[in-house]
Amino acid sequence: MNPDNKTVNDRIAEFIRVKGMRQSEFAKMIGVKDNRLSTIISNNNNPNFEFIQKTMSVYRELNPDWLILGEGTMFRPESGEISTGQSEGESDGGDVRYLKQIIKQQEEMIGALKDHIATLKKEHYCSDGKKSKAG
Repeated sequence: MNPDNKTVNDRIAEFIRVKGMRQSEFAKMIGVKDNRLSTIISNNNNPNFEFIQKTMSVYRELNPDWLILGEGTMFRPESGEISTGQSEGESDGGDVRYLKQIIKQQEEMIGALKDHIATLKKEHYCSDGKKSKAG
């Protein structure tokens, strides 16, 4: 079932390394605390469903079969992500598709954050524009 003999924790660390990110960047992107990610990476704690779900929703190019089961390749074939077996000249179209996908995800995240900010402002201020007593 796990042909590479690695744990989910190992594969998360490998994905972060391949993406060229720091652990703190990855944690921030998926909305978890740095120390939570550190305990997972150090194999002291297994990721729960919520952690996997957050990871998969932010990094849609990540192959869930690879992450969870250790089967297949790290990236989904349709993601356009450069696989380790690709030569540099073959990756140009994939790079553009991948970057467009990242931009789209970031735009969606910005929109969701703007909506969340507006909701927080409504909750924090009374209808007359004055700060609520709770805040």
